[in-house]
Amino acid sequence: MLGPAVVLPLLLEILNDLGIAAFTVSGVVKGIQKRFDILGCLLLGAVTALGGGVIRDMIAGIVPPTVFRIELYADISLLIGAVAFVAMPISLTSRRSFLYADALGLAVFSALGADVGLSRGLGPVGTAFAAMITGTGGGMVRDVLAGDVPIVLHKEVYATLALTGGFLFYALMLLDVPRPLSALAITIIIFALRIVALERGWALPRRNV
Repeated sequence: MLGPAVVLPLLLEILNDLGIAAFTVSGVVKGIQKRFDILGCLLLGAVTALGGGVIRDMIAGIVPPTVFRIELYADISLLIGAVAFVAMPISLTSRRSFLYADALGLAVFSALGADVGLSRGLGPVGTAFAAMITGTGGGMVRDVLAGDVPIVLHKEVYATLALTGGFLFYALMLLDVPRPLSALAITIIIFALRIVALERGWALPRRNV
């Protein structure tokens, strides 16, 4: 029987792979919507899945970034991207499918970003910032490459969830909750809130001009 020393790190790895898959699919769906060719879609998927982590690592002083040291992450993204491009039914390339895949990626990588920030000795604000950068960075690059205004700049509740998740992650650490379990809990909370926000049209205030 596997003990906590094996199960908990494995949980973090599973979450990471899930985040790569979700963000890759969101990038490929965006590329299909923009009528990109297969190379463009694979690139968009990989940038979405890996970009946030690269930005976070560079800010945190992790050089070279993790994705360049563990090439398996890029391999996973390219494989999933190719399968999604070839086999994904047209019915699943709608805006709703894109937003749901993006929501899962946001949730997973916000939690994992907070975990990395905390492991680098950051305080609550730094941990929350690491969560936001990891959760939203790849999506911002994706949207810019696709010629869209990044979701994070819209009125939608998006980056706010990543920041909130980072603060919650830090609070769970103060309560001595194991980091993998904290990451799982934050992932579930952010994903659930993002879906509710989408379904109910929650939005941050903006000025009328």
